[in-house]
Amino acid sequence: SRAPRIIGYYFSSVFDPFQALEYEEILEAQKDVPVRRGRPEFEMPAATFECLAQLSDRVFEPYGSLIGQLKIKPRRVAVLNSYTARVYGGKHFLLGYYANMQPLHFYSLLAMAQVPADIVFDQTIERFGLDQYDMLVLPKCEVLSESVVQAIEAFQQRGGIVVADQYLGPQLDAVRFDFDFDYRARVTANAIMKNEAFAEWDDHIDPSNTEMIAAEGVTAKVDQAIMEDYASTLRAGLTGMLQREVDCADPTVLTNLCEAGGVDYLFVINDKRDYDDRVGEYRAVLGRVVPQTATITLTNRDVVAYDMLRRTRLAMDNGKLNVE
Repeated sequence: SRAPRIIGYYFSSVFDPFQALEYEEILEAQKDVPVRRGRPEFEMPAATFECLAQLSDRVFEPYGSLIGQLKIKPRRVAVLNSYTARVYGGKHFLLGYYANMQPLHFYSLLAMAQVPADIVFDQTIERFGLDQYDMLVLPKCEVLSESVVQAIEAFQQRGGIVVADQYLGPQLDAVRFDFDFDYRARVTANAIMKNEAFAEWDDHIDPSNTEMIAAEGVTAKVDQAIMEDYASTLRAGLTGMLQREVDCADPTVLTNLCEAGGVDYLFVINDKRDYDDRVGEYRAVLGRVVPQTATITLTNRDVVAYDMLRRTRLAMDNGKLNVE
């Protein structure tokens, strides 16, 4: 849906599908002999690879060459991921602990509210300006460079709308939202089951030898409910400020619009999920997709809609169509 130039499967070394067997060293005939032993099902669930096979059969093989030619349809909203804010904005990081992940939470709400947006950087604004956008979102921007602030002020003078959260430092006129994302660091199995969390986290710590702190856990379903409520608040707060080409009232339905050869390609992603049988007992991950039917509204009511997976024309009623 993001119009990739190449399609592949990214995996960590733990979940390498080509090395799904681990090795044990045993002593036999006075030499080490590697013996293969199957990984537990919870580590390498067969269903994961069955789904990848279905995706390959239904999407990648018949449409892979087309997907490689798609381009994201131009968007009118930009989200600033400011390196200046990451360096000079203090040590209060949201979930993720990594600089580039700080806009993720607000960006997720935009997706749930059917507001497609590009990520831009300080350099993007300084080099190319903001003329192609009508709205600029500033999540976690405690500090901005003078040149970026000046560009934003020029953007506003021509009618551009600025949206920000409670962290915005520069004195800019903005539509403000105050969303508390700090709780999301406690949507973990440790916090839920043991009332504790890692004092600090990155990809290289040893979980068995790391300081823990007291933390009241938040389940994934509670997190989903909070995020849906935030998305509803965001949608209401932006009423009348932007025009959506594609809309859906359900925050568990995500959309993305691409184009190629004068044809628009709409990706509709079902994000309605529940606990699964693998790790559902810990209530930290909604790992099972729940089938649903969604009503999509298109601004252009004169188009003809066609379901590429089922290879059939879709019925439209006053710009609305139902997808499963």
